[in-house]
Amino acid sequence: MADMPQAIPIPDKPPLHLRGGYLVIAAPEDPVEACFAAPALRGLRNARPHATIAVTTPAALAPLWEREGRYDHIIPYHERASVKDLVRALEDTGVGFESSVAWEPSAAAKAFAKLRIQQRFGYRLDKLTAHLNEPLDSTPPFGPPQHRVRHYMTLLEKLDLMAMIPANFRTPPLPPRPVIPRIAIAPGSEFGPAYRWPLDRFEQVAQLVLDTKLEVLVLGHGSPEAAELAARLGEKASFLDHPADLAALLDALAGCTALLANDGLLPHLAAHLGLPAAVLFGPGHPDVRRPLGRIHRTLNAHVACSPCAMPKCPLDHRCLLELSANHVSTELAGLIKCHSNT
Repeated sequence: MADMPQAIPIPDKPPLHLRGGYLVIAAPEDPVEACFAAPALRGLRNARPHATIAVTTPAALAPLWEREGRYDHIIPYHERASVKDLVRALEDTGVGFESSVAWEPSAAAKAFAKLRIQQRFGYRLDKLTAHLNEPLDSTPPFGPPQHRVRHYMTLLEKLDLMAMIPANFRTPPLPPRPVIPRIAIAPGSEFGPAYRWPLDRFEQVAQLVLDTKLEVLVLGHGSPEAAELAARLGEKASFLDHPADLAALLDALAGCTALLANDGLLPHLAAHLGLPAAVLFGPGHPDVRRPLGRIHRTLNAHVACSPCAMPKCPLDHRCLLELSANHVSTELAGLIKCHSNT
C-alpha cells in the first residue's frame, strides 16, 4: 500500500491580521536601528494607506520620522519619560488606538499595554512578551547572516503584509542637487576606534576632492576626529558639528551630493534620506549592517579577522589600514560621477 500523503496540520489559531483603522508604532530607540526599521514603518503605512498612524520615538530622533511626512502623529518622549507620561501623550492625540507594534522592550510597549490596546504585536522577547497579547516568534532563518532590516520586515510578513517590495524602501525626494558637487566627509564613528579609518587618509582624500574644485563639508556630530580634520583643511572646507541637533544634521546631509564615512550612524542617516554614501567597513559586517539601498558603495579589505565587531582592535587594524587613500578616492569619484547630476 502506497504511503498516504501527510495531512497539512490545522493551525491552532487563525492567521493574524492587522486592523486597519488606528495604529501606533514604537520606533526603535537606537538611531541606527531606527534607520533599519524605517522600511517596515513605511510598509505598515503602505499596507494601511487610510489608517491613522502614530509613531512613538525618543525626542532626539523625532526629526527622522518628521522628514518622512507620512505619519499622522509623531509622539516624542524624553529619555527619562515614565510609562505614565507616554500614556498621557497617547491619550492627548484623541485617537482610540486599535493596534500597536513594538520590536523591543520599552516604556512605549508598556504604555500600549496600560492603554489596553486591543491588538499588541511584537516579538516574543524577554521583558516585552508580558506587554503583548499577540506575541510573534522571531526565530532567525538558517543560512548565511541576513541584513538587519529582515528583523523588522519579518514581523510584517507574519502579519501577512507585503514587506520586501520597492515601495517600502522608497525614500522621500531630496532637494535639488548642488550645482557644484558637495561631498560630506565624516571621519568619526560611534562604534569605537577600530571602526575609524586613519585621519591622515581622510585628509588625503579630502584634498583630492578639493583639488577637483568640489566642495567639502566635514560632519562632526560630536566627533573629535572631525574637528581635527576641519582644522587641518582650514577655510577650504566647511564644518558642521551639532551633536544634539539631528534636524540640522539631516538638513546638511540632504544638501550634499554624496557622503564618505566610516561605518557608523551617519551612513545610515544618509541612506534614510536617499543620499549615496561610500562607507568604510573594518570590524563591521557589511552584509548585515550596510546602509539600505543599492546606491551606496561599501569599501572593505578582505582579511581573515574581519568582521569581528570589536570596538578596539587587538591586532594591527589591518582591516582598515589595507584600504589605501587612492583606492577610496577612486571609489568616491565613481560614486560622485554616478550621482552628481541626479
